[in-house]
Amino acid sequence: MSDKKVSKFLIKPKRKRRKKKRIVSPKRAAYLKVKKEYNSPAYKKWRVDVFQRDRYTCQLCGQKGGQLECHHIRPKYKFPKLMLVIDNGCTLCRYCHRSIVTRKEEKFYYIFDRIVKLNKANTTGKN
Repeated sequence: MSDKKVSKFLIKPKRKRRKKKRIVSPKRAAYLKVKKEYNSPAYKKWRVDVFQRDRYTCQLCGQKGGQLECHHIRPKYKFPKLMLVIDNGCTLCRYCHRSIVTRKEEKFYYIFDRIVKLNKANTTGKN
């Protein structure tokens, strides 16, 4: 009698792993479309124009110079047509932008609109 012992643990060929498809939310998809514009000359010009209009000063705390960022009053993912409109921009320092304003844009619409109108009147009055 020739009994061959068969191992319980047979070596199986390796399976190819499937890449999981990442589910992208509609909000994230809109952001990724807009993000491509960051290196365009038009976007860079928009930033410089907003900084010059606001005199390189944070519009919430009054810090001059330093690490300043341009803030879109109306979010880019909701209002892509307003992305390069100068009146939709506001200069903020990094602290105010990241800790005070981010994810609370709706609360600041009125305040920033007023600030932009005042800055616009001040810059046109000096010319």
